[in-house]
Amino acid sequence: MNLPGLLVWITGLVVFLFFKEERNFKVLAITFLFVLAILLLTHGKSYYTLGAYTLMLALGGYAVEKYYSRFMKIAGLAFIVILALPVIPFSLPIMDFPAMEKYSAPMAEFTNRWEDGKKHRLPQDYADMTGWKELSDIVILVYDSLTPAEKKECNIYAENYGQAGAIYYYGEKYNLPRPISFSDNFLLWAPDSINKSNLIYVNDEVGDIKFLFKKYELKGTVNDPYFRENGLMVFYCTEPSDDFKNFYSKKVKELKKVYIR
Repeated sequence: MNLPGLLVWITGLVVFLFFKEERNFKVLAITFLFVLAILLLTHGKSYYTLGAYTLMLALGGYAVEKYYSRFMKIAGLAFIVILALPVIPFSLPIMDFPAMEKYSAPMAEFTNRWEDGKKHRLPQDYADMTGWKELSDIVILVYDSLTPAEKKECNIYAENYGQAGAIYYYGEKYNLPRPISFSDNFLLWAPDSINKSNLIYVNDEVGDIKFLFKKYELKGTVNDPYFRENGLMVFYCTEPSDDFKNFYSKKVKELKKVYIR
């Protein structure tokens, strides 16, 4: 992510580590290296370092301005542009999926290795955001097929924040209920209790609904080989067990107590 700015932040790192004139701020460069070392040793995700690079880009901008000649600045700008051009497709969706798959293949070892440690057909950012519209369309169709009475009794649950965010974004103009999710910030928006009986359930497995509902029907599956969650399923659940609402309330309370004192 910071490859185009390589010359700037490397300059800042070298200057503040080794130049005597800047020794008063050497601790900032050491802090940057310390953060990188900790994340490497603990197998942290690469983007966890982004805040540290912000510091180095600021130091690098100062160092470039102070120590580079006019010619070096112009050459440095050209170098930045040259580095930026090949990585633009990884930052902006300017290619379709087959083209991106082919383009990223030679660099797949570095660009297409996901959080699971495996190499895939696309960079993870691409695959993460693929399939959201397809998922939302299925949920919208299921909700739209319900009677007015069924709609009043229907909640939507999504297993993770990506699914919930997609359904919320695309479903707003169709007056879909706000999706409930226990994932990340969506947990803070989840109601403490529910009084509706039916559920549109989004997950890659049946999960708890087989215990909580007498009837659940698979209504659709996302079929997109480029989607990170390809095969994601949408169920419509009815006839909840007597324990369903109590189960929900206990689950939310247990999860929220980490954040609410």
